[in-house]
Amino acid sequence: MEGNANFAGLYWKQLEQWADYLKDKGFDPEQAALHRRLRRSPGAQCQPQRQGHLRPRARLPSSGDMRGDKAKSDEYFKLAREFAAQWVKEADDGEKFRLAFDRPGTWSQKYNLMWDRILGLNLFPDSVLRKEMDYYKKIQNKYGLPLDSRKEYTKLDWITWTATLTANARTSSVDRPDLHLHERDARSFAAHCDWYETKTAKKVGFTARATGHRRRVRPDALRQGDLGEVCGRDKTKAANFAPMPKAPCLMNVLPTAVEERPRWRYTTTKPSADWFKPEFDAGAWKEGAAGFGTRGTYAGSRVRTEWNTSDIWLRASSRCRTPSSATCN
Repeated sequence: MEGNANFAGLYWKQLEQWADYLKDKGFDPEQAALHRRLRRSPGAQCQPQRQGHLRPRARLPSSGDMRGDKAKSDEYFKLAREFAAQWVKEADDGEKFRLAFDRPGTWSQKYNLMWDRILGLNLFPDSVLRKEMDYYKKIQNKYGLPLDSRKEYTKLDWITWTATLTANARTSSVDRPDLHLHERDARSFAAHCDWYETKTAKKVGFTARATGHRRRVRPDALRQGDLGEVCGRDKTKAANFAPMPKAPCLMNVLPTAVEERPRWRYTTTKPSADWFKPEFDAGAWKEGAAGFGTRGTYAGSRVRTEWNTSDIWLRASSRCRTPSSATCN
């Protein structure tokens, strides 16, 4: 932002490590999570920046140019363009783009495309934005556009990002209802929330958060990718940034489902209150190998025992040894 890459240079090793990961996994990351905090998400997500499409270009090439590493810059920019083109092809679902690559008939807000414009990357053609926006106008509700095809609720910040995608200075890209209508009609005494139902205005969660109004920017200016001009208004000359902290030593003191097949006693029926005590007898519980889950619902998971209820209680016995400091070198 200050016209040099000194800040990024402190963390260049980690940035390159992250970019190399995206090079390998970026198009369709394992265990990708769209709206992870809100709802379990399917694999093979189609949210551009959550994938690797914007990240390699946004973080490394421009800084690479400033550091004199044009070859590395060109490599990641080329990769980002290829990812974007592949995304457009594989996520296409007729009049819209899918929520997940392997789920035809679904859709989702592509709010992260805003960053393609803010950063001036131009990885995605205008036709992609126009196509998405035309579909959003058909399906939005009284209090806004749902996040995706799974539920009717929305997030105020992300719907505002979406509203900037194809607008000019005088119009809104989504025929966006007044963002304050949901507060007026929610009939709630709770402080401002940004997660609510688009048909009823009823609050879903997240209290006292005003995040939604922070991205009400001029979309026509974003089309020019004029981030430098905006950042240039900041007269702060920051310096003496902290170095990357040393990574802690993390060890598994109990085997996980990744390395082994640990056996657990489990039940999906609520047990007595003392179920977690050492002397509790779980002999009547079922026994199964980790991991527990429902196959096909989470990319990259290792499901060995089917679990498809809302709750599960598990017990296992194991001997733990204090790890030696020598193993952390």
